[in-house]
Amino acid sequence: MRITLLWVGKTRNVHLQSLIEDYWKRLGHFCELSLREVQPVQSETAKGRLASLEGEKLLARVDASDHVVLLDSTGKSLTAEKFAAWLCKHRDQSTRNLVFVIGGHEGISESVKSRADFCISLSPLTFTHEMARYLLMEQIYRAFSVLQRFPYHK
Repeated sequence: MRITLLWVGKTRNVHLQSLIEDYWKRLGHFCELSLREVQPVQSETAKGRLASLEGEKLLARVDASDHVVLLDSTGKSLTAEKFAAWLCKHRDQSTRNLVFVIGGHEGISESVKSRADFCISLSPLTFTHEMARYLLMEQIYRAFSVLQRFPYHK
């Protein structure tokens, strides 16, 4: 199974970066995982259009055949078990690569929202985008642990 995590900007917090690297290694036992970053838009002239311009950059990194999963506060909330079941179904019944997309601090563009095949929410709480990266990776690892019946999930 191939999974890509696609997000805007680098992870600057060294502690979160360390956690991301840890889960990247752990997930290597379950799937082929790649992390892709797109550069945030820095232009002062684009201030009102940041989400749109960053959305274009994100979509440029997505193939037409990819199954795009958007992380958004308005997305569907899933328990760990339901997320694991969804991941298992995708793994067993689809040949499409999974691409999880996390937007930048200005949000996500309508073009990315319309391209998404599925939209999930990590929580009704608000997290920084850097924290969302780590939390997504932890939840993917937890889902695979549920599927493999590893003691991690307990």
